[in-house]
Amino acid sequence: MENINETFHRLLSEKISSQDYELWLSNVKITKIDEKSITFSVPTDVVRDYIEDKFFYDIIEVVRNIFGKDLQVMLVPEKKIVSIPNELNPFKIENIDSYDSSSLNPRYTFEEFIVGKSNELSYTASLSVAKNPGDQYNPLFIYGASGLGKTHLLNAIGNYIKANHYKKKICYLSTERFLNEYILAIQEKRVLEFRNKYRDADVLLIDDVQFLNKREGTQEEIFHTFNALYEANNQIVLSSDRPPHEIPNLEQRLVTRFQSGLVVDIQPPDFETRLAILRKKLEKDEIQIPEEILNYIALNIKHSVRELNSAILGILARASLNKMEIDINLAKTVVSRLVKPEKEFISFNKKFNPKEIKKIVSDYYKIPESSIIGNRRTASLVIPRQVTAYLLKKYSNLSLKETAEQLGKKDHSTIIHAIKKIEIELAKKDSKIKDDMDSIISLLNID
Repeated sequence: MENINETFHRLLSEKISSQDYELWLSNVKITKIDEKSITFSVPTDVVRDYIEDKFFYDIIEVVRNIFGKDLQVMLVPEKKIVSIPNELNPFKIENIDSYDSSSLNPRYTFEEFIVGKSNELSYTASLSVAKNPGDQYNPLFIYGASGLGKTHLLNAIGNYIKANHYKKKICYLSTERFLNEYILAIQEKRVLEFRNKYRDADVLLIDDVQFLNKREGTQEEIFHTFNALYEANNQIVLSSDRPPHEIPNLEQRLVTRFQSGLVVDIQPPDFETRLAILRKKLEKDEIQIPEEILNYIALNIKHSVRELNSAILGILARASLNKMEIDINLAKTVVSRLVKPEKEFISFNKKFNPKEIKKIVSDYYKIPESSIIGNRRTASLVIPRQVTAYLLKKYSNLSLKETAEQLGKKDHSTIIHAIKKIEIELAKKDSKIKDDMDSIISLLNID
């Protein structure tokens, strides 16, 4: 049971902010497991109610990743209390005029963010804001579907400013927390202190502003807070799952203000970016998973960075707990619980027809197939020919001599040189050819 508890907490801490995890979930323990259910002990009934309201889905998802199936989750309090003690009150405001950036997730930095075509603009804008808060792109409004990296970028901005502009007062919070603190401030007659806290911030980062819909009082507070910060030239960064004008029931004056700076979106990552995200995760944790499995995950999980990470965590958890080998069958099982797989696994050991390889390379580089075979030494043809030579040797049954013949060469020493050149490029950390190779190999597998 101890190993399962450790695995559960390791996976759960990846999904929850460090502040919420330490406050609400660090003392949760698995006490019983059977075929249909799993029971956790929690300190109090108040903690149970809060976890059920805020984190229940996260617990269910981690349990599913560990056991490979859905179990009924039961939370059993160790004792009952009448009211929330201060140490467990997430919205306590005894020090409402103080600034605490501990809610920033230290794991979310610009260095850990994988940049691709789908998120390049939002990344560049966020980095620019972090380097020069208040100088440009104010406000910065980032929108996109859940799980694509909006929260990562908001935290990265906060962490960068915290490290490089240490005198700046940074506030990072969700819209829900803003709402709850505002309600508590009204109840305790401390609205003025609440307003001072946020309107005196140098940098205000608010996540998930789509939840402002139908919150008239909170919209009023956000409006005046926005104006106070904007007039003081202090930085505002907002995130949402949709652009400002599509947030239902959002007052027009807020729509206008949210759109007054730079509005950028994050799209689902392409195959190359998804593969890079998986490799970064493994590199950071010093874990090895066969390339074929990473390829399968990246081909099938297309719309969420969070699901890519969940797939890796699920594979590792099941392999560790059930003492299973990490193979394609395990990957299929885990991926199928996250999405409906569309692409079948094709082993990298599969041998391809030389004509098929030459056609895909010529299509990728947008050159005639005949140019790959010719002897013209145009610079734009050198890389496609070397890539073709590498792929023919690696993914076909041809000998070096036959590979040379396929490329119109009489001497196979040219082929050896081309292959070595590609291998050198692939060994580099940042290589355009490495990106090209990922794309071409994915096309071979897809087709």
